[in-house]
Amino acid sequence: MSDFAKIKAGQRYVEMGNSYFGRGYRSIWAVADTYRAGDGVMYAHLVSEKDRHRKKTLSAAALADTGRFRPVATDE
Repeated sequence: MSDFAKIKAGQRYVEMGNSYFGRGYRSIWAVADTYRAGDGVMYAHLVSEKDRHRKKTLSAAALADTGRFRPVATDE
């Protein structure tokens, strides 16, 4: 199964390595949707859970990189 096939709308990911004024603050991002672009790469649109105006688009490979993001358990 490809990394992209594992990524679904509604899943949540915590961004690793963030620091907010030296504290261990880490952003949580929710997958809004996924798509394959004209370049053939699979992407996910993400929305910040803390501020819904903050959005980003990442390749599925970047989102699956556990050094950058980790899935949030469904019970958190």
